[in-house]
Amino acid sequence: MVSELTPEARGVHIIGGDMFAWSDFVAPPAEDLGDDDDDDDDDDEADDDDDDEPEDVPIVPDPSALWASVLGASLAAAKGRVLLIGPEAARCLPLVSTRANVDVLVRSRLDSAMLVGIHPRAKIWCGSVARFEPEHDYDLVVGLDTFDVFYSTDEGMRPERETVDRVRGWAGAKGRLVLRMTNLLGLDRLLQVSRPGQSVWDHAESGLAYEAAVALDPGAEVAFVAGTPSRLFITGSAATDPDLAGLLTLAAASVFADEQADALSLQDPWGVVPDVVHSGDLLRLAPGWLLTRGVRLPRLAYAPDDRLAGTWQRSWRLQADEVGEITGASDTRSMVGPLIREGTAVLGGLRASESLEAVWRRAAATGEFERLRDEVVVWSAWLATLPVEQAFFAAPSNCVRDEEGALSLLDSTWRWQSGHLDLAKAVCLREFADRILTSGATHPWPASISLDAAWESLTLMAGVELTDDLLRAVVQLGVRIETLQLGVEVDVADELERRLDAGRAARLSLSSSWSRLESQAVIHKLNARLVRDEEQLRWCNTHIKWQDKQLNSERRHLASIQRSVPYKIARAMTWPGRAVIAAGKGVVVRALPPGAWDRIVRFAKARLRG
Repeated sequence: MVSELTPEARGVHIIGGDMFAWSDFVAPPAEDLGDDDDDDDDDDEADDDDDDEPEDVPIVPDPSALWASVLGASLAAAKGRVLLIGPEAARCLPLVSTRANVDVLVRSRLDSAMLVGIHPRAKIWCGSVARFEPEHDYDLVVGLDTFDVFYSTDEGMRPERETVDRVRGWAGAKGRLVLRMTNLLGLDRLLQVSRPGQSVWDHAESGLAYEAAVALDPGAEVAFVAGTPSRLFITGSAATDPDLAGLLTLAAASVFADEQADALSLQDPWGVVPDVVHSGDLLRLAPGWLLTRGVRLPRLAYAPDDRLAGTWQRSWRLQADEVGEITGASDTRSMVGPLIREGTAVLGGLRASESLEAVWRRAAATGEFERLRDEVVVWSAWLATLPVEQAFFAAPSNCVRDEEGALSLLDSTWRWQSGHLDLAKAVCLREFADRILTSGATHPWPASISLDAAWESLTLMAGVELTDDLLRAVVQLGVRIETLQLGVEVDVADELERRLDAGRAARLSLSSSWSRLESQAVIHKLNARLVRDEEQLRWCNTHIKWQDKQLNSERRHLASIQRSVPYKIARAMTWPGRAVIAAGKGVVVRALPPGAWDRIVRFAKARLRG
């Protein structure tokens, strides 16, 4: 309730440009979104009595797995004055040394109230970056969000250069700086497909080109950042290191592929990213950059999807140190039901590896089932050598293959404590089928293939006997693992039926004989032709209606002429015999009883036919 989260009562400094019923950390409570009507007096009194209960205040999310890995050491050793700007940097407040004086600036009143008491020497500010006027410079300034969350929705976003100059000025000439910026021409924007009615350039003004970003602070370094939320960090020197090309391709393509797994993309990331890395343009085409000055950072850091529950985020990370050694470390053993995450993976040979998903997609793009089946058979045989509890997480997206063809797990810390090997194979193969069909990548199946049909084909390649019970078990297990990883609650029965129905439906994927760009070009061409045909059809309908209207008008005009006296006189003068007959006919018809003339006509016609 709002009264429980009043920032002023908790020592928050309000500077203006703040947002009330809004949170960048969590969804605001439903009662906070309503009108400011007076509630029941008894409820108000109860609220007043509970103001000081800490359990009523939502908990600030844990620090991002990526930024904890990248900035954890620098924040733990920080001295002097530190400024954290935005919700993502504010989540790192527990990592800051208690010897430092920390100022935290967020735009949400709800978020500012949550931050009180986390750090013993922190001062919380609530408002817009445009309203913040510090009285001193800072030894370290950290901003990890896109600039739109630095301002309230009423103010609107300021130009990117203005925001960078303002924040950079707070660090002074000798202060250290960590500030994220958005790339105007990032690879994520070049890969994504616009939604109906929206262009991929709708928000293009909220970014900078590479040259402009570098020119903002010639003494600073620019690093690669990707993922929403951020999952991959690469320093500028590492992004152009040819010895790390394989590792960079694996890490960057994995992040882009995960983001494109739920929507159609213009190009397959596994086909585009290797070319970008080998061309040396990975840093230039980064979705975002981290502008850093005076901060020691690892060469590379990769983190799991930030959608995972905090229990899992804290348990594993992948990082490259100054000499390039790649390690994956599990800090704790986490267990929720049958799902476990533990262990330490040393991935020294990872830099020369490539993702197994990329290998399978290349095989599928040939349109030959034999190529794909050969890869599936090798993977299936290797999977049998793994512990069954690990095999459930050996999908191609989590496997790498080195130069000698040996397979290994990228993240080997997950365990599932129930099930058998065929079930594990089926789970992994269904994930690959879902990803390749959803992303629109080229594959050897018919264009109207369903997920169930594609998955059945893959399971037969792996030697797994497909049954209705196995299908139901696979889908149900996928729901259970996903809900445990994300820390959400769903109606398992309803979600199971929804996914079973979705699996039976045809995906209407793009033809396997076309590239996606060619397919989209054909689709656009057919759409344009359809529009032209519809326009022509509408013109024809309009023209026919006009002609009908003109014809009816002419008929009415002709009828009025035929009823006129001059017309009758003229007709009598030109056809006197017909005029006499018509006049005589009228006299006879009027003289006969009603209906007699019709009977005479029918009798005459019958006689003539006889």
